[in-house]
Amino acid sequence: MMNNIYETQILKSGEIPFFLLETDYVTQKRIDELKKYFKTDYVVPTGSRHIESPPKLETDDDYLIYIPNVISSMDTLRDSYGKDGWLDCLSEAFPDWEERYKEENLPKQSWGAFRKGEVNVVIYLDNYTYDCSVYATDLCKRLNVKDKERRIRIFRWYKFKEPILFDDLRLPS
Repeated sequence: MMNNIYETQILKSGEIPFFLLETDYVTQKRIDELKKYFKTDYVVPTGSRHIESPPKLETDDDYLIYIPNVISSMDTLRDSYGKDGWLDCLSEAFPDWEERYKEENLPKQSWGAFRKGEVNVVIYLDNYTYDCSVYATDLCKRLNVKDKERRIRIFRWYKFKEPILFDDLRLPS
């Protein structure tokens, strides 16, 4: 049914139970697969596909992941994930992707961003930053934040206590 969970999914009628939305079904399958692969229970969907209502489906599918009790360094994890086909978004080999993450005020050893197919994951090795990102996702979802720059400001407000605009916390009109 779902050959490669990381690629764009186009499901045929009857492949999922009639009472489930296709997007919810694919999201849950991806969460299950990400939990198995990264050996963690901490996987939360984020990004415009999961924050906006109605969801923006023509975009990447983003997830936040916290991996507790990691013995390996982030560099070792980067190598391991790379061998499994994950592209390192912080790698100099992908300068346009790297540019998106340069402003993150975190040491590169405490987090990583990876891509496989249409799935992007941001991995945190500390639970504080992961929790802040989960809370920011929840707030953005409640406010139905469609503007990417506004979402970024809310995330940075939670994670780094950066200033936020008053209008960033307004309810949708």
